[in-house]
Amino acid sequence: MITRSSQHVWQKAGGIILTALLCMSADVQAKIIDIPALKPPAIDIKTQCKMVMSSTTLPPELAKQDWKKWNGSPALTPDQLVTLGRYYSLGSEIASYDPVLAVKFLKKAAAITGLHQKRAELMLGKLYQRGEGVAQDSEEAKRLLNSAMKAGMMSATYQLAMMAEKEGSYDVAATFYQREAQNASAKALIALAVLYDEGLVVPENEHAARDNFILAQNLMLERLGRGDCNALYTIGLLYMRDKVIPRNGAVAAPWLEKAVEAGSVKSMMRLSELYKL
Repeated sequence: MITRSSQHVWQKAGGIILTALLCMSADVQAKIIDIPALKPPAIDIKTQCKMVMSSTTLPPELAKQDWKKWNGSPALTPDQLVTLGRYYSLGSEIASYDPVLAVKFLKKAAAITGLHQKRAELMLGKLYQRGEGVAQDSEEAKRLLNSAMKAGMMSATYQLAMMAEKEGSYDVAATFYQREAQNASAKALIALAVLYDEGLVVPENEHAARDNFILAQNLMLERLGRGDCNALYTIGLLYMRDKVIPRNGAVAAPWLEKAVEAGSVKSMMRLSELYKL
């Protein structure tokens, strides 16, 4: 789905896209769409990666407490409740994954009116969707995610799209993905490309899968150019999924290795999956 705003994004991608395109591997062909595989551009991780990928470290004022025994004291601000909820819902290298504790903090935050309330609803919706820390409840997940979406929480739209796709409501999923894609969401564009490529949704034109995939790729390269090294992981993952383009561990590995260098814990897990094959 190409719009004027999408074309503008392409133009902004600039030098980093050109660098990556020059690094393309011509010997790896796409499965459905004719797009050569990308190799990561030569970048200095320490100077260019402005965003910390493993962003689950607690701020100093929260790091010294044993939160598993928390019963309301010390008192926490709504933002601190959300921070702790996110921290325990993801886990990190210094804290065990504890979704039950995450739900405890997020429910407290969701009961207090404000922007943090919608952030808490978004995270709670994901936990209810997956049945982590609470009994799996699709209807409660949808209620929370719809509330967050109406408040402008962009990723709530993507979560609702994934739920609709899982339920086999592909047209509903596509509508949500298209809405999210208007916000320059690379993952929504990729999801649309997969729906089109697999014939689950009728595309607006015969080149829709290719167009969406190319735009998503360029958006991720633009993010990388701005110092958002999460794009390293996302691009590496594209070559592990065998969707639209063929699974290719030799192409995925260099992207994931760069992501690990930038501090991505989940990239390390993906690499371990590759090495087991």
